[in-house]
Amino acid sequence: MTTSRQDDRRRQDRNPGSRSAFTLVEMLVVITIMLVMMGVTVAVINVSVEGERIRSGASQVQSYLAGARDRAAFAGRPCGVRFILDELDPTLVRSMLYIQVPDDWQQGSFVVNDVQGDLYCSRLVEELVDRQSTTDWGDLSLLLNTTQLRKPKIMIQGHWYTVVATDLTDPNLPPPVPPVPPHHQSLTICPRFRGSDGTRVQEGDYRLRLQPTIMPGQEPVLLPAGVVIDLDMCRRMRTSAPAETLPLSWYPNNTYLAALDILFSPNGTVIGPEASKGVIHLLVNDVTDANQNLFPIDLLGAPPGTIRNQSDKRVVTLFTRTGYVTTSTLVSDIDYPLVLNQFHYAERGETE
Repeated sequence: MTTSRQDDRRRQDRNPGSRSAFTLVEMLVVITIMLVMMGVTVAVINVSVEGERIRSGASQVQSYLAGARDRAAFAGRPCGVRFILDELDPTLVRSMLYIQVPDDWQQGSFVVNDVQGDLYCSRLVEELVDRQSTTDWGDLSLLLNTTQLRKPKIMIQGHWYTVVATDLTDPNLPPPVPPVPPHHQSLTICPRFRGSDGTRVQEGDYRLRLQPTIMPGQEPVLLPAGVVIDLDMCRRMRTSAPAETLPLSWYPNNTYLAALDILFSPNGTVIGPEASKGVIHLLVNDVTDANQNLFPIDLLGAPPGTIRNQSDKRVVTLFTRTGYVTTSTLVSDIDYPLVLNQFHYAERGETE
């Protein structure tokens, strides 16, 4: 009996793997290691997903601008992109649309009259036929909105003028009761007409350049969930004062317009007041960081407790003289103190 027990002990000593279970300490060690690995994995996945959302949004903006440039070349007319402000926060853009400039209007005839007491403007008064409008300018009232910064223009005898005011009737309103004399629709132009007072302009002898309109069948295209274009952070930070990198035409009186347009000519360059900017930077940001108005770069030496950005950033850059569109990262926190320009990489052509 004793010999048999001794043999069993020897066999167990020679084969330690024959134990039937782990000890409690071993199980706790394994569980702890698994929890740590799961935590690290989840964190890496979250960072990857956040970065992918921003990259996807930037790629979408870049593709949309390039698509508008290509549409202008194909259609032979100015086409572009309209960025639409968020209804709750007018400093953010969440959606965009393709737009185009309609064909120039050349219908009807009118007479150019001087405006009494005004040395800078003239009035175009339409002619009536059988008491009916010949120009149908009233039908174009939505495309002749002179309250917007991008005003309609008209070419008469080889010279362009800006339409600064309108006196139009609404064709959808019922006729007044009792009937009143027919209303001559008119446009006020600046500068003053170069020809003589009373000049008659016939149909086809003028070109009325209307405001951009949404392309047929277009619906707003939304950026990925939680991704926005952060307009307030689309600027360079200098040691003295920030130098704006957005067109001044987008925010007259320091308030952003409800619709921000970029138009391309058929040869691919940006046209209109936005063209004078040279370079336009659009910062694609996470809405949480944008709502906290965080500077997009976590600067070195920030005091303890400073709120830091939670997501990656991208900048979409449009060079207005060529129509070239790129996507880049922001300058690193190490390089920023040297250049004081978060768009330094984009302007040097360091693209993704």
